[in-house]
Amino acid sequence: MGSLGLHIAPNDVSASANGVVTFSSAKTAAAWFADGFYLDVAGRVREAIVAYRYALEMDPFHTSAWHNLSLVFARVQRFAECERCLNEILRLDEHHFRAMLTYGNVKFFEGDLKAAQVWYERALAIAPNYQKALSNCALVCELSGQCAKSHALRCRLLHLDPHEPISLAADATCAGVLIARSHREGAA
Repeated sequence: MGSLGLHIAPNDVSASANGVVTFSSAKTAAAWFADGFYLDVAGRVREAIVAYRYALEMDPFHTSAWHNLSLVFARVQRFAECERCLNEILRLDEHHFRAMLTYGNVKFFEGDLKAAQVWYERALAIAPNYQKALSNCALVCELSGQCAKSHALRCRLLHLDPHEPISLAADATCAGVLIARSHREGAA
């Protein structure tokens, strides 16, 4: 048994000669979810995906299983499958701000900063003090040249957690961009 109190009995998981993992179906959705989490933490991605899918077969309304499965897919860059999971979560719970953060992260990794910002802002509209969304939205704003907004988000983050490592270099870079922009506009 692991430190999380979760375990997988030897007869619950077996691998065939071709590497296909099979599971016992006598477990509950909660047990499959716990096994998926344990397998994911252990780095056993294929088995974690199978466990989460079994949990969802037993309980298709299990938003935590949908979300954890989306995170696994995101980590292995299977973004289309990740997005299908996120769509299902948001169909079940349109206020699931963690799914919105994950959607923003997927869009960020796909290089779509505008869509990433939209998803981070949607998460913040529901959970205004969600630090991960604040931090990620500040980064996206910085990268897309929205320096004042990036600075404001970082200030909110710093207010929530004074020990949060805030990028002073980013503020300096943004300040330089804003000063240069104001000089250009003043000269025009």
